[in-house]
Amino acid sequence: TRHLKTLILSNNDLGLKGVQFLLKNLPHDILSHLEISSVTCNQDRQFLELVARYLTQEGCVLAHLNLSKNSLTDDSIHDFARCLTSAASLTCLDLSENSGISTSGMERLLTALTQRESWMDVLDLTGCSVCQIDKCEAAKWNLGELRL
Repeated sequence: TRHLKTLILSNNDLGLKGVQFLLKNLPHDILSHLEISSVTCNQDRQFLELVARYLTQEGCVLAHLNLSKNSLTDDSIHDFARCLTSAASLTCLDLSENSGISTSGMERLLTALTQRESWMDVLDLTGCSVCQIDKCEAAKWNLGELRL
């Protein structure tokens, strides 16, 4: 795994234990692209705690993270948003097709982005339950593109 830069495991029934094993054993200092969409359900808070722990490891270089279609909710997103301030390498976060994420969750994510020292290129919330907002304000959130 020392040369692994991209890993796509989407649409596999990993469950929480599988995700835990995966994130514990992936090289955080090499992997730059991880897609784990549609891999778990009904355990969103624990799932995002594992992801947050991975992202906030010293030397983590993960730039692209796809967590779409994992039944994520505002409650779990509120906790997860805190890790974004210290996940400096993350430039693309795909949370699309998580209908449990509403405008409240989006606002929490955008607030966290304003506290980052680094820029995020894309935040994808397509298919979530968010209201339209003025995307022209994306620069104040340290964000290049907000997809709704």
